[in-house]
Amino acid sequence: MKLELFSDQQKAEIEDVKKLKEVGVSIYLALAGGGFTVPKFLWAVEGASSYFIGASTLYHSTDTDKFLGFKPRNYCSTETAISLSWEAYLRAKEATLLDEKIKNNKAIGVGFAVAMATTRELKGGCRYEMAVTTPQGTIVYREELPKQPDMQPLRWWHEKYCYSAILRAIYLAAGIRIPDTGYPVEVEVTETQLEKQFFEYPRFSPLGRTAAPQGYECRKLLLFPGNFDPLHWGHESIAVTAETVAHSSLVYTTEVNPAHKQPIKIPARLDRAASVRIQQTTSRPATILFTNGLPLFYQKMERFKGAGLVMGADTFHRMLEPRWYTEETGEAHSVEGMLSSLAANTSLLVVFDRKNKTTGEFLTSIVANLPEKLPYIWLNTQYDISSTEIREGKKNRG
Repeated sequence: MKLELFSDQQKAEIEDVKKLKEVGVSIYLALAGGGFTVPKFLWAVEGASSYFIGASTLYHSTDTDKFLGFKPRNYCSTETAISLSWEAYLRAKEATLLDEKIKNNKAIGVGFAVAMATTRELKGGCRYEMAVTTPQGTIVYREELPKQPDMQPLRWWHEKYCYSAILRAIYLAAGIRIPDTGYPVEVEVTETQLEKQFFEYPRFSPLGRTAAPQGYECRKLLLFPGNFDPLHWGHESIAVTAETVAHSSLVYTTEVNPAHKQPIKIPARLDRAASVRIQQTTSRPATILFTNGLPLFYQKMERFKGAGLVMGADTFHRMLEPRWYTEETGEAHSVEGMLSSLAANTSLLVVFDRKNKTTGEFLTSIVANLPEKLPYIWLNTQYDISSTEIREGKKNRG
């Protein structure tokens, strides 16, 4: 008996899938409730690993919760599809960071949530919600599933419709020209909506997204603020040392609206989260927390009262410059006010020595009279490397 995995029509569709090998993309799928035949099509092409990273097929709600790191309010919704696409994008991006052969590929994360024909009544009817995240942003699609033709099993007909819509969305994200059939149907989602959803769960780890720390949990954490573009071995070494000396868990922290810098868009945040999540050097899964509206150190510590604070000596010296503190910054509109706020809200300040960018000498002493109530540790361990130098290709780990 001859075993046929694909019909003649499906074999023709696989010819379109082959085009993905030519465009330099890395795709990860997060499929909740349906669309489960799509990985078969992406896998069917020889050399599929050049563009297909993997897929998570999520059917039971508990599996979706585990994948995301939180329990969504509605499993077939625009918000859930977006969250699935963000996690899928992270996994695609992580693969490009770890595999030299695909390091220049464009990451594509597809999140798909569907309510198909079932034995129980569906509140919103049979429909799918889909989001596709790329370095350019997130696009959302939504459609009601059509009724089946005569003699077609309804559930299988819905699956055929879904896999066709998903493949077309992938082609569009990859820049592959396809005939216009009118679907999938794009729906508008504003930046404000995306930002609101992002900051519901702004903490990223290999275990998914979670809410920002608050209350007693903050007292067990060390916050390490920075841009981390990219995260490098110097940051990792600081994280390991800081956790050891402070006996606390370190959380990388990035402000999305930093002072005197351009705002960091969601895809760029996800890129940073991917570079943190692949780290394996800290005592627990590496975590990054994004904040909004807390550009100054004392503002972060007021929000996460009781946490420790980690920084390099060069950053410490910049923190003492009066230019950062004006009447617009509230009560701490002077260096003295800032230090007083730090002392009231910070359990421990850990400072790592760095070179002065002007003189080239290491900053080996604290030049300010720190408040007595602010415990600090000044470490002479020197990790002289910067993200800027890495971006410019001046230094590498070797």
